[in-house]
Amino acid sequence: MRASQSLEFLLPAALGAGAFFVIWNPFEKVDHAAWERDLDVLLADLSRGYANLDWLAASGRIRPPALAEETRRALREASSNRAARDAVYTFIDRFGDPHLRIAGRQWLPGFLRGRRRLDIDYRDGDYETLPPGTLDAGLLKLGEGRSAGVIRIKRFGHESYKDVMTSVQNNDRAAMRLLLKRLERRIVQLADRGAGVLLIDILGNGGGSDWADGAARLLTPKPLRYGGAGFVRHPHYANSVGGSACAVGARPCESAAPA
Repeated sequence: MRASQSLEFLLPAALGAGAFFVIWNPFEKVDHAAWERDLDVLLADLSRGYANLDWLAASGRIRPPALAEETRRALREASSNRAARDAVYTFIDRFGDPHLRIAGRQWLPGFLRGRRRLDIDYRDGDYETLPPGTLDAGLLKLGEGRSAGVIRIKRFGHESYKDVMTSVQNNDRAAMRLLLKRLERRIVQLADRGAGVLLIDILGNGGGSDWADGAARLLTPKPLRYGGAGFVRHPHYANSVGGSACAVGARPCESAAPA
C-alpha cells in the first residue's frame, strides 16, 4: 500500500519536473554570437532590400539604430534560444508592416489582433452573396428599395491568386490585367442587380502589386494623378527593369566598347 501511494505521488511529481525541464532547460546552450551574426545579416538585407525602411524612419514610426541596439542587447541577454528567437520576432513586429515578415510565421498587424471582423459586419444584415469568384461580392439591402454593392479584395498581390496565375501561365502582367477584368465584371454584376452605391472591403489588405492602381481607376470617372514609383537597389528588381542588373545597381555597369 505504501509503495503504491509512493508511486502515485512520484508519477505526477516526475511529470511536473519533466514539464518544467521542457520549459526551462538549464543545460541549453545559447550561442549568443551566432544570434548576433544572424541579426547582422538581417540588418544588412533590410538596409539593401526593404523598400519601406526610409519612409518608416522619416515618419518617426521606428528608430532603426535604437531598435537594432535594443534587439542586440536582448540577444546578448537571452537565457534560451526561444528567448533569442522571440527577440527577433519582436524586432520584426515593431515595424508594423505586413510586407515584412518571417517566412513560415503568420503575422497580423496589432490593430487587427483579436479583431478579425468589423465591429459592425455588413454580412450580419440583409446581405445576399453573389456566386463565388476570384473576388467575393454581394448586395447589402439598405432599406427603402436601395442596396449597396460590396466587393471584398483581401489582397492586392496578384501572385497570391493561384487560379489567376495558373490561367495566365504565371505571367505577371497578364495576371494583373485579368484581375482588373474580373473586378470590372463584379462591378457590372452589382450594377445590373440594382446597386446604387459600391463598397470596397479591404480590411486587413496589406497592399501588393501595381494592379491596385488600375483598380482605383475603375472606381472613379475622374482622372487620377500617378505619383510615380521607385525601387530599391536590389537584385530582386534586376529582371523587371529591362532585364538589366546594371540599371538598378545590382552589378557594376560595363563601359561601352569603343567604336
